[in-house]
Amino acid sequence: MAWERKGIDGITLNNCSRYLFFTNNSTPIKVELTDRRFVAYECANDVRNNEAYFADMIAKFKDPAQMKSLYDRLMTRDISTWNSVASRPKTAFYKDIQSASIPPLARFLDETCMNHVDASIEVQLALENVRSSDLFKEFTTWIRENGFLKVEYNTTKFGREIVRFPGIEKKKTMTHNAYRIDFDQLRTHLTGIGL
Repeated sequence: MAWERKGIDGITLNNCSRYLFFTNNSTPIKVELTDRRFVAYECANDVRNNEAYFADMIAKFKDPAQMKSLYDRLMTRDISTWNSVASRPKTAFYKDIQSASIPPLARFLDETCMNHVDASIEVQLALENVRSSDLFKEFTTWIRENGFLKVEYNTTKFGREIVRFPGIEKKKTMTHNAYRIDFDQLRTHLTGIGL
């Protein structure tokens, strides 16, 4: 990050900052499905409003000997194999926050996968090779019925986003555009993102 004192040439510093957020909101931040940074914990309520507990904790934070002890403990901890993405804890609270960020299109495709499993062979085949206009109509109906009233899609946005899902391929016929859907591959992907 760039840093500059008044009247002195700027220099570049490594940004080693960390951010801590505290909130009472159930969904405090947007955690994308591809997130590789956040860790989320839900605090217990057993010491809420316990003035003696918090006074003692604050006193320990102000005590140089206590802070040195914590520092020494952290500095001797072996983190040589620690991976900041793979080794971080993914708590139930984190997964709950992340689930609130699942895009409506992913939720629609998840429901489509469930319908595919329960359908007859004829319906399964129809779902595996579907006209793009028909699938878009189903999606817009699904959005209204499931309360995503602020979500706006047109055919272009829908077409660009749906082919990003593994297992969905756009194809052209002589008369129309269609999607070929590999439901096994799509289901595997959706399970991987928490659906």
